[in-house]
Amino acid sequence: EMSLVVGDFRLETSTFGRTCETYRAILGLAPGASTSLLTIRYGKGADAVRSCNVGGADKLKCEACAEIILSPMRFVHIHSQVFTLIEYVNEGVFGAITASVASSAAAAAIEVAKASHDGERLFYIVASGFNLVVPQAAYSEERFSFRAGNFDAHYRALADDVGSEARVSLKAVTMSCNQQMQMVHLPVNMAVSVHLKPPLACLAEDEKATRVDMSISHIRLLIARPHYAQMMHTLDYNIGEQDTFLREEKARGKGGKEQAKREAL
Repeated sequence: EMSLVVGDFRLETSTFGRTCETYRAILGLAPGASTSLLTIRYGKGADAVRSCNVGGADKLKCEACAEIILSPMRFVHIHSQVFTLIEYVNEGVFGAITASVASSAAAAAIEVAKASHDGERLFYIVASGFNLVVPQAAYSEERFSFRAGNFDAHYRALADDVGSEARVSLKAVTMSCNQQMQMVHLPVNMAVSVHLKPPLACLAEDEKATRVDMSISHIRLLIARPHYAQMMHTLDYNIGEQDTFLREEKARGKGGKEQAKREAL
């Protein structure tokens, strides 16, 4: 059994980039939160699994489980930056680890064989509050903010590498814009269930597909004309933008284009 407490961890972009100062902290504690960012308790073995709190989920088939408690968090989604980070972790960090392990084909084969006979692993994640900020652009103060009063999730890695499933519950979800206009008449509740197959499994394409079920309570949205335009700009200048705005030197070559964008926004 292992326990870990992480304090005020912050994931920030460089000051040399062109991201608006408001969005430089991609991940961190929500404003006003002073507790540790997360607490993790991980247990493996029958005794440790029995004592682990997993929010009432079935753990009879589990060989290991983890309880992850998150303090109120703030996450900024600038699409190109988030996917750059994911690529860095997958290709850079995990890629180096994979290359090191793969240097011994025999060792790799043994690890795969062992992994295929693992039992289920269950991860229970709970948070007292979660703030998601979606900027119109990396350099724009215009933004949408989503807040969930309570968040809990169960992620289960199934035995024998046959796939995994995740169940997420969000309660008291609200939405607002940077003008502090509430865009949801009453807070709503959401539940999402995701079933995934192993990416390298020998299955037909339709059998490999990720299955997502979503349910949401009655929702009444309040969308003004500026909100509609902001949504369209967010799709163009955030979700569809390829520039990460992480490097200063690109500003010289694209200054005219950036200036045109700012004027349009």
